[in-house]
Amino acid sequence: MRIHHIGIVVSDLDRAVKTFGFKVDDLSETVEDPEQKNTLYFCYDEDNHLWLEFIEPWDETSTTSVFAKKFGNGIHHLGYITDDIKRAEKELRSTRGSFFLGCYKIHVKSFGGDIQTLFFSSNGIIMEFVCHEPKHVAYAISDQNNS
Repeated sequence: MRIHHIGIVVSDLDRAVKTFGFKVDDLSETVEDPEQKNTLYFCYDEDNHLWLEFIEPWDETSTTSVFAKKFGNGIHHLGYITDDIKRAEKELRSTRGSFFLGCYKIHVKSFGGDIQTLFFSSNGIIMEFVCHEPKHVAYAISDQNNS
């Protein structure tokens, strides 16, 4: 598995960006995510060859609001690139201590356009798998509970 990005929840964007040695001007893209109710800010870290995703919750209904209230700024998840999101889901569902958190489709130019995401908590670590979505094929991630 290759780490693609680090997801960082922010309550203070300027402070969080500076913590990682960047300026707000270094952000390459801002994406409003109405499904998760977050604003996403992207910055590429050349030195480490990965993306930083700064996640700002809109309000208490956001998918990251509890995390933001508890920690303020903090690392939320590790993002991995995959070319087979079905396989990633199957492997995680069969892994003891892994729990399905959600899946989303979103357009992020910085990540190459239309992507599918798959979130799992595995042994206390939130993992996001990112897969570029083929223009002609869509995959519905199952919503069955992990046993």
